[in-house]
This record gives sequence, C-alpha cells and structure tokens, in this order.
Amino acid sequence: MIIVMLLAWVIAQVQIIRQREKESEASPEKFDLVFYLKDNRIKLASGLVLSLCLSGVLFHVEGWLQEWVKNTFGFSLPVAILYFLIGLVPERILASVKQHTNGFLQPSQVTHKGVTYNRKSNG
Repeated sequence: MIIVMLLAWVIAQVQIIRQREKESEASPEKFDLVFYLKDNRIKLASGLVLSLCLSGVLFHVEGWLQEWVKNTFGFSLPVAILYFLIGLVPERILASVKQHTNGFLQPSQVTHKGVTYNRKSNG
C-alpha cells in the first residue's frame, strides 16, 4: 500500500508542476527538475514525511476504520483509496499553503545555473 501512497504523492507533484506560473520572474522560463527540487525541498520532505507517518497510523487503524465505514455508511471502502488520499491530500495542502504564504516552506533564494532567483519573502 505504500506504493499506492507514493504513486499519489508523485501524481500530486505532477499536478503542482503543471500549475506553475511559467511567466514568473521568480523561476526559470522552462521547467527544470533540479530547480524544482531545490525550490521545493522543504515542502517535498515535509509532505513525504507527513504522508509516511499518516500511512503508518492507517496501517494500525485500518481494520477499525474499515469496520466503522461499513457500519456507518453501509459500504466497504477499499484500503488502496485511503492510502492514495494519504499520498495526495497532504501534498496538495502543503503546496497551497506554500503558494498563499510569504515564504513558508520555501528558501528565500534559489541559485540555479548561475542565476539567483529571489523567492517570496520569509518575513
């Protein structure tokens, strides 16, 4: 099930990359994976650790949660869907927080290929 969670985490990264502001002066014109990793290293690590922790919790409460969903809503929820959501949702939330705050989960500058890009203010 960790594979499903990691797959969802990768899908979240692709969604975030596709939504980037291509005309922004704060990033290269064309997508660059190395720049993306440098700029998002804090968010990526935080999201991955959070998803792994949540999947560990889910592993321990999986049986109880399945029983509760079945008794409350009258249907069974595939465990793979829960792991998929654990991989996708935290990363999307962190990306939204990063985008709508000044510098949270982001370095103040990123240097790539000899060019220094000033990121959002941390203060």
